[in-house]
This record gives sequence, structure tokens and C-alpha cells, in this order.
Amino acid sequence: MSWIFLAVSLVGAAFTWNAWFPLRRRWTTLRVPSFFAGWLTSELAAHHIAWQAVATVAFVAAGALSEWPGRVGLAVTLCSWAGLLGQLGLARRSGEVVERALVGGLGPGYRERISPEWAAKLESPEPRGRLVVPFLFRDGEVASLRDLPYVEGGGPRQRLDVYAPRAGARAAPVLLQIHGGGWTIGNKRQQALPLMMHLARRGWICVAANYRLSPRATFPDHLIDVKHALRWIRENIAEYGGDPDFVAITGGSAGGHLSALAALTGNLPEFQPGFEDADTSVQAAVPFYGAYDFTNSQDHAMGAGLVSFVERLVLKKKLEDDRRAFERASPLHHISPDAPPFFVVHGTHDSLLAVDDARLFAARLRETSRAPVVFAELEGAQHAFELFHSPRTHHVIRGVHRFLGTVYSEYLQAIQKRATALALALCWMLVGCAGGFDFWRDEAETPSVSAKPPPLVGDLSTFDWSQHLEEWLPAIDACLARTPSGPAVALFAWPASPGHVGVRTRSGDPRRWDCVSRTDGGAVERFDAVPPPEKHPAEASPLFSRTPLEPPTGSCYDHERAFSHDGRFLGWLSYDVCG
Repeated sequence: MSWIFLAVSLVGAAFTWNAWFPLRRRWTTLRVPSFFAGWLTSELAAHHIAWQAVATVAFVAAGALSEWPGRVGLAVTLCSWAGLLGQLGLARRSGEVVERALVGGLGPGYRERISPEWAAKLESPEPRGRLVVPFLFRDGEVASLRDLPYVEGGGPRQRLDVYAPRAGARAAPVLLQIHGGGWTIGNKRQQALPLMMHLARRGWICVAANYRLSPRATFPDHLIDVKHALRWIRENIAEYGGDPDFVAITGGSAGGHLSALAALTGNLPEFQPGFEDADTSVQAAVPFYGAYDFTNSQDHAMGAGLVSFVERLVLKKKLEDDRRAFERASPLHHISPDAPPFFVVHGTHDSLLAVDDARLFAARLRETSRAPVVFAELEGAQHAFELFHSPRTHHVIRGVHRFLGTVYSEYLQAIQKRATALALALCWMLVGCAGGFDFWRDEAETPSVSAKPPPLVGDLSTFDWSQHLEEWLPAIDACLARTPSGPAVALFAWPASPGHVGVRTRSGDPRRWDCVSRTDGGAVERFDAVPPPEKHPAEASPLFSRTPLEPPTGSCYDHERAFSHDGRFLGWLSYDVCG
């Protein structure tokens, strides 16, 4: 019994040793077993301590300590437990590593930029028992739809799953997950489930897509399928409660490669054959332990092994014969200033894909991209560390949630700022908000100026206002509603007459509205209505009578009015109508 106890202790210690010192520098057949052993040990360190403790108690009860091999086995076991406790410490410190990375990439005050609604969701607790039962992924608050085809007439691999809050969602942010597996194996239901369940129960819509696999598929087939999935999201995700205008992408290993590459090649026609006009851009990317360089530009052993694998199964050609093809397939060679925000995650102990390439990729992104770049290098983390629940997984997915929450909040704030700026510009230039502006004053009433400034908004006869009028009318009408007795002006278009641009003015008489529209031919029409319509003129046309006013042939009516606020000259509103 003593010898058996010693043997079992040595096996447990070997797993612990491998978690600390996995095979990473040489591409040998032992690296894959080393990965699996180190992966399960480092992420399930507490579980290893538990089973070893049970085994130790059983062996001691059976008399294993009666001879010296048993006592040596106990010493080995205690050393193994110390190593496993060290692994637990590294995993728990991942939260600090991720937070430092987020502060470095997003700025010290990034949490303050997260909208209150989404900030509250960041703090909601995880369901109990996930760390005890790490492979339990079902969540009663998340509903899923399986195997939706994303290519019309596509094959069995061109399908996706949708995860959504069971309570429903409306215009929610969207995450697309791309599975890994060396471009040759893998399934959408096997990976990133902790992350997707975490986000879906907090209001996100998550989509997991399969894609065609090598060796039957040859690059760029894999990437084309990812872009097909993005096209499907843009066209269909609103039906499932998602916002098609905000899509983030993530993936691990081969999925990390494809997600990074898709993010950097948005709308690139060569990777969208037959759907070149589709919008395949993304608003954020979170690649996990990805492959970023198929050319092994850093000339290391792990990179050489990757190149050999890709040559045989993915690109099916030699690097030395067609280096451009390998660069074309490498995210490292597609970095541009227009890259979306990135959060790159990689472990220092990755046995399959070198962390060196992730460092280089993140550094190049920071040098080039105008968007934020976050890089978290997780000490002690193996490849595929977040496939199931663990302390490290929970720290990292919460960090990813904070990153995505920041990017999404800034997206919402940008939309609000654009809408506010547009409304304010219209109010300043065209609408007397709260009676605060005096429009259409005679030139004699304005302060004298040595030279007339350039027009404030340009020549209205050539400015294409109609492109945005549907967005502007509510804001304009809101301003008008706040000025019941003061002068006001608003723009509108005649839906029945494309190309017409109009100006609606309200005089001091609240019963009278004067509207002038410019036709394509330059004619001017006056519309009078008594009493004022409840709706804007395009919807209240029966209340208007028309009296055409034709400018003399060859002449122009130069419509110029100065306007001011609190006696301060602001500028000119100018447009011409010519006969």
C-alpha cells in the first residue's frame, strides 16, 4: 500500500509540476498532452486538492504510512498541495491583472464612463455553485435558439445559435462568438459558454456560429463564413432583440484568429464574395489566446510549428512559395488606424500558441489604431482556460464585460451626442428655442460689421437637408412647442415631392403659419393655414392653400437674414432662389 500511495502521489505531483512548467518552447508530440494536463490542473486546482486529500485520507487509513515509501508519498503530496495553492493564488490575482490592463487601455476613469444601467448589471452576482460544478452551463434566465442557418442554402456547418435573456430584450448589444479547434475541429456549443451565459443573463444577445472546417475547407473559407454570420446578424438580429448597429466579436484559439481577422477586415470585398455590399464591420473585438501571425516573423519554435500546421491543413501551400497568402491570413498584417477597440487576452503558460505573438500584436495595435487597445497577459494561464467555470474564468469574463460595457456605453453616448449636437445646431440656426433667439431680423437691427461673414449654414438651395429630416422633425417640433408665442423657423421636406426642401416660419400671430418651399425649378410657393395645424406641414397639407410666386426669369431672390442672441451678432442664414 505504501508503494501505491507513493506512485499516486508522484502522479499528482507531476500534474502540479506540469501546471507550473508546461512544455512550451518546442513543437513536440508531448505538448498536446502537456496542455491538457496543465489546463485541467491550473484551472481546477481546488478540485485537485480535494481529490488528493480524499485519496490521502484513504491511504493513511489503510496503513500507507507504516513504511518509508508511504511517508515519502505524504511529503510529495504536501508539496503538490502547496503548488496547487500557488496556482489558486495566480488565478485569483487574474482579477488584478485584468483591471490593470483595462485601466492601461481605457484610462483610470473608465468605469465612470459606463452608463448607470449597464454598470448596475456589472455588479450582479453569479449563480451559486458554478465554481463547485465547473461544467454546469445551463442558466434558467437565458433562452437559446439552436441551429439557425446563416447562409441561404448553406451546409450543415453554416449554422448558429442565439442566446438571449429569457425575459426578453430590445435593441440589446450583440456578441458573436467564434469557436476554436485549430480550424479543423470544434463546435459552437462547446466553447465560451461561461462568457455568453454571463452576458446573456445581463441583457446581451450572444450568437455562436459554426464554420466550415479544414482540411475540407481552405482559407479564406473559414473567414468568409464568419462574415456571413456577421451579415446575418446585421439583417436579422433585431428580430431576436439585438441592436444590429452594435456587434462585438470574440473567439478563442482559431476563433481568436478569425475574430481578430474579421474585426480588422470589416467590409473588405475580397473576403465577402457575393455579398460585397454587406456591412461586416464590428464595434469591438475580444480575441482569446489567438494566432496572429502565420509568417512567424519573430522566428520562434512555436511559430514554426504553427506555420507547418497551417501549410498542411489550412492554407495548403508553403510559406516560402506564397508569403503574401500567409500575410493575408494573419491579423498582424491587417492592422490599421481604423481598427475597432480590442481586448487581447493570452496566458503566459500557453502550450499551443505563443504569448509572444499576442504581445507583438497588441503592441502593433497600440502603435497604429486610433481606438483603445487592452492587453491582459495572465500569469499561469494555459490555452483554453475559460472554457469552463473557474476563479480565473470568472475574473476574466467580468473584465471582458467591463470592457464591452465601456465600449457600448461610449457608443450610446456618441449617438446621444450626435443627436443632441444636431438638435442644438438646428435650434441655434433655425429654431427659436424657449424664445431665446431673435430670428429673421432686418439687417438694420444687427450690429454693424466691416464685412459680411460667410453664411452660417451655407446655401440651402444646394444643401441636401432631406437626408436627415425624419430624424430632425421631432426635435424641431419639440423646440416649436416650447415657443408658443415667439418667432420660430423649421425645415421640412414634402414626402410627396422628392427634392423639395422647405422652410416653415411662424410669425407673431399664433394663428398664421408661413411656409416656403423650393422646387427643383426654383419656383417658390407660399402656404397659409388658419388655424395652425396640429402636425407638421407634410402631414397637414389639406389645410394649406397655394399661391405660386415665380421669380423673374434670369434673376434670383437672395434670402439673407442676420440673427442674434442677447444683442450679440451670431451669423447669417443664406440661401438663393432663382428663376
